Amino acid sequence: MCIRDRAITRKELQDNTASFANYLSSSYDLSDKLWLGVFVHVDPPQTAPAPNLKRLYKLILYTDSKNDIILHWGVGKRHPNEWLCPEESIRPPKTKIFDAQKSAQTFFIKDEAAIGFMSINLEIPADLLKIKGLNFVIFVPSTNIWYNNNRADYHINFEWAPTVSNNEIIKSSPALVADIVKEIINCEVNHNSWTLMHRFNKCAEFLNQLSIKSEGDIAWLFVWLRYSSIRQLDWQRSYNTKPKDLTSSQNNLIDNILGKILAIRADTKPGKPKEVKRKFMGSADLLRQMLGFIGKGSINGQQIRDEILNILHRNKIGESGSHFYEQW
Repeated sequence: MCIRDRAITRKELQDNTASFANYLSSSYDLSDKLWLGVFVHVDPPQTAPAPNLKRLYKLILYTDSKNDIILHWGVGKRHPNEWLCPEESIRPPKTKIFDAQKSAQTFFIKDEAAIGFMSINLEIPADLLKIKGLNFVIFVPSTNIWYNNNRADYHINFEWAPTVSNNEIIKSSPALVADIVKEIINCEVNHNSWTLMHRFNKCAEFLNQLSIKSEGDIAWLFVWLRYSSIRQLDWQRSYNTKPKDLTSSQNNLIDNILGKILAIRADTKPGKPKEVKRKFMGSADLLRQMLGFIGKGSINGQQIRDEILNILHRNKIGESGSHFYEQW
């Protein structure tokens, strides 16, 4: 059943019930009072080749905001996470250009089919326009607050992954790898505020973009975290990191890496040729070693911080950032 066939209740939207059987969904609790739901329908399905490059993505974004709310968005063509201003043909009503090169802004409007919600409808012929992904953040003008996934942005990937033999090593595109390396360098060198938390969040984001079966791709992230662990990169620079945010980023990256290792292990079952196992496990070995570069304390970060403050206070050391204790 198409979700436009009848009025939709709040519970159906948030629970993603059978009314959305033909849609993929993502749910984001942007704050205690603001929810965003993203529903994506692909025709033909993303699991099958699209004849004559005619795949169409139909997106519906819902929010329960009571105030005006803006979708700040762009599309990626060289790689899914690139920001380019969308073509006029795919811009919905109430859209304005924010940056002629990078982005547009679209207002959510009251939705007649979903009582109590506002929505945006997008139809994107991704293959025809050679669009690989849609990237967005949310802006609430009344509070001047941006919701940007801890500066990682929100992403919808339009790339179709063809079915390949489990024995085949798929490498990421050279353009994607080059862009990721440039972004790493830019973050480490040019960002005024930069911490372990930001590094872990970025690493988790990049890990989802690279091919986990390619040892060469994973090696870039391995070297990055290795330099971090031996203190060749800043751990804390001009930013007041909350312990709960740091531990959350640690846990997120650890869970992400463990998930990749398990995915690789699933492809190296008994009976696989030894050379295939060796190639796959090369990237798994790098991922396992990356776990050792993240550091301990991902459970009791607040307790660790409080004890550091106790040490400072007992020794009458100030809490300013003029000494090494700030990075500690």
